[in-house]
Amino acid sequence: MARRQAGSGIEGCLCARMRQLHGGHVRDACTKAIRLPNSCESGIALVRSVRTGSFIESPGDAHVVYRAALLHARTTRRELSLDGQCTASASDPSRLLDRLVGSLTESGMAIVDLNEPASVDELCRLGALLGSAVPELDPVVQPYVEAGVVLNLISDDATDEPNLAPFSTNSISLHTESSGHRADEQPRFIILMCVEPGSAPQWGQTILVSMASVAVKLTQAQIDVLGRTYYSRLAGVGPPIVRVMAGRRVFSFRDFGGTELQWETKSQGPPDGSDVNAALRALLDSMYTTEPTSIRWARGRLAVIDNSYFFHGRSRGFAQGRPRHLVRLRILSTQAFGGDKLSCHDAQLST
Repeated sequence: MARRQAGSGIEGCLCARMRQLHGGHVRDACTKAIRLPNSCESGIALVRSVRTGSFIESPGDAHVVYRAALLHARTTRRELSLDGQCTASASDPSRLLDRLVGSLTESGMAIVDLNEPASVDELCRLGALLGSAVPELDPVVQPYVEAGVVLNLISDDATDEPNLAPFSTNSISLHTESSGHRADEQPRFIILMCVEPGSAPQWGQTILVSMASVAVKLTQAQIDVLGRTYYSRLAGVGPPIVRVMAGRRVFSFRDFGGTELQWETKSQGPPDGSDVNAALRALLDSMYTTEPTSIRWARGRLAVIDNSYFFHGRSRGFAQGRPRHLVRLRILSTQAFGGDKLSCHDAQLST
């Protein structure tokens, strides 16, 4: 491989530094030099290697088998229990929130059975006590939107259209809500309420997997790599795939299934990015081997999920009889209700 002729000035110094790092050759395909704020005595910015690459699963990956078992209802899941809880009313959102806030702040999840499903207005008033509602702007979903922020999720039939998967009987892989957005644009809370559980409520269950439980299965080296790796389109604005928030490890990641994920990392490692892809596979394995919790829906059942505590997904639905109907309202974090400051910068993840 022929060497590139170094230029003069800063560009020449950067090229020379890259040759030192890569055995005399400048690697353009997988690395590039970026400037850091610190300056050396010569006034030349220090450099850090940035690697780019992509991840796509293989049929033989272990998590593919685990995912099928979890999402296609071939494995037993622990269901959230409401034993001993009486029904509540949504007519007084403040009193309803009082019922939810203890569990929500302690465990990142709260669930209650309403005597009747909340109206759109009641749901919006409850959401306003938690923060500001996220508008539903996707043109594809507008026929299902009420009041600009409440999305009706009616599972009619299977579909091959990704944007319509929430309105189908398809399973939905585990993910962080809005993982492809900046941290300050990701909802902190997801409110789900059941209007109609459908003919087979044992199907189409909402599945929750604790991020804390996923994190403890990863090695420190894998955490360090993921803590400096971003979706390519988010590089420079964050968040990384894992970050620290209020002392907890929080993931911003979606299982893309067979779709390619383009990434960029500021971690040091081999030019082929094999360490990043290995860490992503380890993350997926951990997501699908961690014990899940599921919500079996019943009319009037309402759940509030903290998006910084859980991955969530959905098991395959039932295509015959009455369709399942949930409504969803997404809420941005507020400082008034435990709105921990989110950082888009690299986090110190070592313990």
